[in-house]
Amino acid sequence: TNWKKIGKCYAGTLGSAVLGFGAMGPVGYWAGAGVGYASFC
Repeated sequence: TNWKKIGKCYAGTLGSAVLGFGAMGPVGYWAGAGVGYASFC
């Protein structure tokens, strides 16, 4: 198991979700999470 990759995946998804929430509220949270997951995982 590549823990570094998993950590980056998790941090990227969560970070994008938080940024999306700041920009667009709850809808942005889920949109950001999807984009972050696609980008980092």
